[in-house]
Amino acid sequence: MSLAFRTDENNWATLRVVDETEPRTWAMEEQMLVKQVTDQLSLALENARLFQETQRALSETEYFIRRMPS
Repeated sequence: MSLAFRTDENNWATLRVVDETEPRTWAMEEQMLVKQVTDQLSLALENARLFQETQRALSETEYFIRRMPS
């Protein structure tokens, strides 16, 4: 089973879940679980991106504050 999910505003990735023991049909509950995992993964990636952006902005602000005359 494969499911696409967003990695950021412009990019997508695919999560592929494989049962190597035998070919099978995935139950609806299993499909919903994989969908929930990809939703959480998308949120985690977006949160990580926002955190990096915030850290970068903080570093720039601190840099300019240190450069201000006392």
